Amino acid sequence: MKNSCSDTKSGRHETLWLLLVGMTAHCPLYYQLPRWAVGLDPTFVNPSRIANSSFPLFLHMATIHPLVWIAVMIFCFARICRNYGWKLEK
Repeated sequence: MKNSCSDTKSGRHETLWLLLVGMTAHCPLYYQLPRWAVGLDPTFVNPSRIANSSFPLFLHMATIHPLVWIAVMIFCFARICRNYGWKLEK
């Protein structure tokens, strides 16, 4: 079953962007979730660690609470499913 949105060029672009944003939201979680699991502040990043990092943007992203990134991933996944015509049934 094909959805007309997934056949259009704009639907493919939207899905690509959603996939990119959803995968980018994973990056700060690799730093935050292990800290959060042991009771440390998941949003604390030492400034010297940011200065010495090869990818400082991802550490700057880690200053945002992990629940925000989890919500972004859920939204992106739900929107991608909707674009492909998959719906949750009650």
